[in-house]
Amino acid sequence: MKEQKHVNFVSAVIFIILAIYVLVNSVLYSQDAADRFNLAFHNSPGLFPLMVGTGLLIASVILLIQSLRDASVKEHISKAVEGGVSFVKSPTSKRAAIGIAWMAVYVFALLPQLSFVVGTIIYLIVFMLYLRATSLINIVLISCVTVGVTYLVFQGLFSVILP
Repeated sequence: MKEQKHVNFVSAVIFIILAIYVLVNSVLYSQDAADRFNLAFHNSPGLFPLMVGTGLLIASVILLIQSLRDASVKEHISKAVEGGVSFVKSPTSKRAAIGIAWMAVYVFALLPQLSFVVGTIIYLIVFMLYLRATSLINIVLISCVTVGVTYLVFQGLFSVILP
């Protein structure tokens, strides 16, 4: 457990930054709502994010304090850097990065140029081939059925316009 304390430290710092972002934006939402719609703060759309951000900030500060009891900031940072280097070098991270890149190609290149059905079938086939999920015939079958069912449910049942 002690070896993972740097993860708590890094997580606490990241979530403190996220909480501050949420708090600032929730106040901005509330100010905007007050200006545009003459809403009181307790009726504004920024109230719930403010409560969530406050809870996140409190929990993150508690986690940060607990992690600093075991080691100094310098020790946490050096262990986090070591862990980050090993994470980047791992094959799992490379596969995840390729998956994210392929998803970006799907969203920014395939969908704008092709229909939802064709673009998504291509995306799924290539992604499952990369992951070596199963045989080619199963990959094609799974991709077509998945896209077909998705299309029927969202377009037919819910009347959602797909790209």
